[in-house]
Amino acid sequence: MVPLTQSNMCDDTARGRGDDYEAGSGSRSEDDEDPSRETIPKPPDDPHLSLDTLFEMLSKPRCRLTLAYLEDMSGKTVELDDIVAYVTEHETEEKRGDTDPEQHRQQVAATLHHQHLPRLSDAAILDYDPRSKSVRYWGNDRVAAYLERIRSDEEE
Repeated sequence: MVPLTQSNMCDDTARGRGDDYEAGSGSRSEDDEDPSRETIPKPPDDPHLSLDTLFEMLSKPRCRLTLAYLEDMSGKTVELDDIVAYVTEHETEEKRGDTDPEQHRQQVAATLHHQHLPRLSDAAILDYDPRSKSVRYWGNDRVAAYLERIRSDEEE
């Protein structure tokens, strides 16, 4: 059994449940072993997502922009490059700095790939595959509610 750590607290395998664990059932049955039964992945609207973790993620502007983009694309698989383009465009609009656009894009891509998306994935807010650089966000009511609140406060 895998010991619980901060990085795997939301991982069902860390709780001794296999990949085919059915949310809400609390136990496995003989039907769980049936290979013909289709397993539906549980969306990451995890009740174990702590407010501290959620607020930590939402405290970072680049992370908020990423989640805002994904909220609009909820349920779709998107590529890292699409998120990078969105974040870069919005950061450029806000800062209008002297930064070289290509260098800024590369910086955004690196921080999303190595920092923000893995942390969001570890927190079970989204699914990120670093090999294919694809992201799947199923939607999360708590994230959406706080994002909406932040957007309305930023517009004032």
